[in-house]
Amino acid sequence: MTFTFESLKFGDLKANPGAVGDMFRSTSLLNRIADLEDLAETYLSLMRNYLVTGTTLHADGGKLLK
Repeated sequence: MTFTFESLKFGDLKANPGAVGDMFRSTSLLNRIADLEDLAETYLSLMRNYLVTGTTLHADGGKLLK
């Protein structure tokens, strides 16, 4: 997984610990952050489907589309 923090300064993290979550939420089409269950379901779906080979799945809540 990779994360980018273009619009967030590190000083902001101390002043507002929720800033990272707010930033990711605001850049997602779904306006939410995936939880562990969401990521596990995505992984299991790929593992169960024997027809999927050699692909990259972006489980990012639509950030690439926005």
